[in-house]
Amino acid sequence: MKPQAPHPLTLPLAALALGALALAAPPLAAGDDPPPIAVQELTERSAIIDEVSLAITLDVEGRDRQVLELPEPGRVAMAEITVQPGAAFPWHTHPGTVIATIRQGTLVYVYADDCVERPYAAGELFIDPGFDNIHRAFNPSEEEAAVVVATFFNAPEGENGQGLTLPREPEQDCPGLPMGSAH
Repeated sequence: MKPQAPHPLTLPLAALALGALALAAPPLAAGDDPPPIAVQELTERSAIIDEVSLAITLDVEGRDRQVLELPEPGRVAMAEITVQPGAAFPWHTHPGTVIATIRQGTLVYVYADDCVERPYAAGELFIDPGFDNIHRAFNPSEEEAAVVVATFFNAPEGENGQGLTLPREPEQDCPGLPMGSAH
């Protein structure tokens, strides 16, 4: 038996029904603002099961060259971090090295030991040494969110950003930086 073609009104009626269902769904509350900083993990935290070691040479303008050695990179997490206009991370570090790509907007990165503001724009990548490297970052824009895709090495077990950022206070403060936002 030959399959019959659907009635000419079937597809438009189905689309109309789906549209009605979408309209019936409750909209987001008009006054709800996104959080200042939102972390969405893109993958489950993955354990590296093969023998792997990483060495990254980091040469940031105005700083001494660093060789970052990760003899056991451990568990890896990938996350998308959205930093709203004017939002800032408080002083912190990470349990391991982080490779961060700016997907949208600009993020300004500040090492606690030199207070130099280093902006990174969409399409650029920076490496955060992690471990005891205390730093802050903020979105200098008044209009556009900054979106960063980051790969965290030595990520602890957990989810939803838990343990990827470790609060730390520096020995000195950098006057004039935006205050850190809760996230």
